[in-house]
Amino acid sequence: MNQRSAIRIGVIADTHGRFDPVVRRHFKGADYIFHAGDIGKRSVIFCMKAGSSQRTDERF
Repeated sequence: MNQRSAIRIGVIADTHGRFDPVVRRHFKGADYIFHAGDIGKRSVIFCMKAGSSQRTDERF
């Protein structure tokens, strides 16, 4: 039988240029993190990438 592994997806939105480091704890182990809008500053994306061992992709 073919076994599938679960994919963990985190979704965040409306950071408006602010990044709270506690976000990393909430998304620990996520395979993908999607930011749904109102990022405010690109630095938020860079902060979300920090410490991530996963391949990341930015699409604006």
